[in-house]
Amino acid sequence: MIEWEDDNYEEERTWSWSNEQDERIREVMAGIDDENYSAAFEGWEGYLKTALKLPFEAEVSEYQERGPLKCGDKVVVSAFESVDDLYGIIVRIAVGRKELYFPLCDLKAIDEKSANYTPLFDYDVWFANR
Repeated sequence: MIEWEDDNYEEERTWSWSNEQDERIREVMAGIDDENYSAAFEGWEGYLKTALKLPFEAEVSEYQERGPLKCGDKVVVSAFESVDDLYGIIVRIAVGRKELYFPLCDLKAIDEKSANYTPLFDYDVWFANR
């Protein structure tokens, strides 16, 4: 049995942001069946089209097994392109002069103070835990 020296352990390991984030995710998913990923992606796409201000600078936040990009690469997100059953929302990005299509779930907004940061982070968390 583990004994904790600090009686406030439960309070300390609970992050206040997760409750706010959970609520934001619940708002996006309101009225959508959790098992209907098609409807969920459409709901997220509709929400993000209004919440995100395009274009914006982002960074590849996930390891890329294939393709021309790697984790940490800087890109500019310019448009929503499609929804894919496996990769979720696909966006058009610019890397230098090259345009590519890329999963939004593998990106994070560079500017943590921008209006784009929280909606994109919420989508990433939902996507990873769906």
